[in-house]
Amino acid sequence: TDQPENLQVRVGLASVYYDAGEIQKAIEVLRQAITDFPDFKEQGEQFINDLLAGRRPGTPAAVEVSTGGVNVENVEIQ
Repeated sequence: TDQPENLQVRVGLASVYYDAGEIQKAIEVLRQAITDFPDFKEQGEQFINDLLAGRRPGTPAAVEVSTGGVNVENVEIQ
C-alpha cells in the first residue's frame, strides 16, 4: 500500500544519493517513484531534469538564487 510518506521517503533517498554524488542512483529512485506514484510524474521528471542539468532538484534556479533556496514545492529534496 503506497502512502504519501513513501513518496517523501523516496525523494529523501534521492536527496541522499544526490548529496553523495550518486546522481544516477538518485535518478533511478525518482524514476521508480514516478512509476509507483503517477501523480508525481510531472514533478519527478522536473527533478530528474534538474539533476541532469547539475542543479539541486525541487527549487527553480532563479528562486534558489534570489531567496536562498526557499522551497516553493510540496516535495523538496534538501
